[in-house]
Amino acid sequence: MSGFFRVAWTVASGTERKVTLHVRNQSKAKIMLPVGTAIAECVVLPDQATVEEEFPSGLQHLVDSAEVDTEEQREKLRSLLCEYRDVFSLNGEIGCTDVIEHGIPTGDAAPVKHPLRRLPIFA
Repeated sequence: MSGFFRVAWTVASGTERKVTLHVRNQSKAKIMLPVGTAIAECVVLPDQATVEEEFPSGLQHLVDSAEVDTEEQREKLRSLLCEYRDVFSLNGEIGCTDVIEHGIPTGDAAPVKHPLRRLPIFA
């Protein structure tokens, strides 16, 4: 059943008794989940203050090529890159997705084809 729907990551504090999960149906068919069906796994994370984050090796080239004046600036850059590492593609995961599809409504219009234009030569 796991291929039919997706459960979004959710962060909750340890004091919450109920947690809202966002679930997306991947199929066109209706899915009925009986009460008590396990659809996700709860993982307890260590306290953020006690976790020493490892710097992603895929981002080291950004630090090495940065034009910074001091070691303090270099450490600030490393900290910033580490904080936002989830926006970088570290393992080549950029590509096609099947999560969403879109279309461009053109009505009954036929496709328009234009020849390529020459680029101007700049001296």
